[in-house]
Amino acid sequence: MKLKKMLTVLFTSVLLLTFSSPVGAVTGIGDTKETAITLFPGTAFNLFLSDSNDEDWFKWTNTTGDYKFIGGYFSPSNKAAEYRLGIHIVYSPSRSSFILYANNYGPGNAQFIDNILIPPGATVYFKVDSINYAMMQYDFEFEVYNYNL
Repeated sequence: MKLKKMLTVLFTSVLLLTFSSPVGAVTGIGDTKETAITLFPGTAFNLFLSDSNDEDWFKWTNTTGDYKFIGGYFSPSNKAAEYRLGIHIVYSPSRSSFILYANNYGPGNAQFIDNILIPPGATVYFKVDSINYAMMQYDFEFEVYNYNL
């Protein structure tokens, strides 16, 4: 009887683990511009894309009242996949940029978008997606700099 209960518990545990989502690839959080992860200056993330259609979105709104320079820095953990870093700036409800992508130096190389001047009230969106997908972790860092000319 005890053996039967143990086998049932073991079988149930295996099924639960088999169909659970991996940590860090929670569906719905940061997968669209509308659900973008809020950034704070100096923050860093270690994430991964869950499949070839997955995208990770991040956002920061300039609420400082001053012009600020921003930087987004992407660093892959290996050369297994080719991901890319993009930026989209929304200046007002009726005015925004196109999505611009960082220079791509091939799989395994860092990408950055830096020294972009953001006016007060504008929202910056960063996007990470894949060109050639494979499961791989990446680091994303965000910085804000003062505008002193």
